[in-house]
Amino acid sequence: MNKKLVSIIINCHNGEKFLKQCIDSIINQTYKHWEIIFWDNKSTDSSKKIFKSYTDKRLHYFYSKKKDKLYTARNKAIKKANGSFLAFLDTDDYWIKENLSLRKKFFEDERFIFSYSNYFKFFEKTKNIKIAYSKKLPQDFIFEELLHNYCVSISSLIIRKDFFKKLKLKFEDRYDIIGDYDLVLRMSENNLVHSSNVPSVYIRYHKKNLSRDRSKFFNEYLFWYKRKISKSIYKRYISLLKNNLDHYEIIMRLYDKKDYKLFKKILSFPIFFTKLKMLIGFVIPIKVISKLSRSLYY
Repeated sequence: MNKKLVSIIINCHNGEKFLKQCIDSIINQTYKHWEIIFWDNKSTDSSKKIFKSYTDKRLHYFYSKKKDKLYTARNKAIKKANGSFLAFLDTDDYWIKENLSLRKKFFEDERFIFSYSNYFKFFEKTKNIKIAYSKKLPQDFIFEELLHNYCVSISSLIIRKDFFKKLKLKFEDRYDIIGDYDLVLRMSENNLVHSSNVPSVYIRYHKKNLSRDRSKFFNEYLFWYKRKISKSIYKRYISLLKNNLDHYEIIMRLYDKKDYKLFKKILSFPIFFTKLKMLIGFVIPIKVISKLSRSLYY
C-alpha cells in the first residue's frame, strides 16, 4: 500500500478526562504514516500537559488564543494539516489499532472521496458496549440512504484532502452540533463513498455529550431543513426530511412538555414502530425516556 500521510484532527476543549486513551489509540495504529493536529481550543485543564507528555514528532500542538465554536476550530485545524487525508477523532472517543489499516481500499482507490466505518457505542456510566449497526453499511452513492438513516460518526470519518480543497469545502461554523452531518451530506450528494463494516471506533456516550442538547439539535436541524428543501437534489426527499424534522421535535418535547398537541403529533407520525416507541415515551417517566431515547434519537 502506498503510505500516504493521514492528518488526524483532534479538537480539544478541556478534554483531559479521556485524552490519553484517545492519543494512545492513534500511537498504537498498525498504519504508522500519520500526524496529529491537536487544536487546543483554549483549554483550562491539563489537556496541554497531557499532550506535551508525548515526545513523538508526529504530534503537533496548536493553541487558540480565544475559544472558538467547534466547527470554526475544526476548520482552523484543517489548515494546519500536511497529509493527503483528513481524519477526525474526538477527545472522548478512541480507535482500535487497525482503524487506519482497514481503509486500505479507500487510500488506494481515488474514486472514493471519503470513508467511514461501523463503530461501537460505549456507554460510560454502565460500561456497556454495543455495535452501532448490525447490517452492512451502504457504500458508493449513499446520499439517499444517509437521509433515511444517517450512520456516519465524525470519529470514523476520513476525507481525501485534494477533494476537500478542490471544492473549497469547510464545516459550516453556524452549527454547534450538526456541522459534520451537513458536510457529509454535501460531500455525498454526487460522489462515491467508501465504508468499512468492521467496528473500528469507540464512541463514548456520557452526560456531557454535546449531542444530547435536544433543543439545540432540533433548532439547528430546522434551520438546515429550511435551507436545503429549495435545492433540487433535496426536493425529491421532502416528505422524508419532514418526517425527520417531526421526529426530532417530538423527542425534544417528550423531555419538555407532554400535552394533547404532542399526543396528536405522535399519532400522526407515519412510521409505526417509531410511533409506538414515542407513545411509550409519552406515558412513562423521564428517566425511562432517557434510556429509551438511545434508540429513538441517536
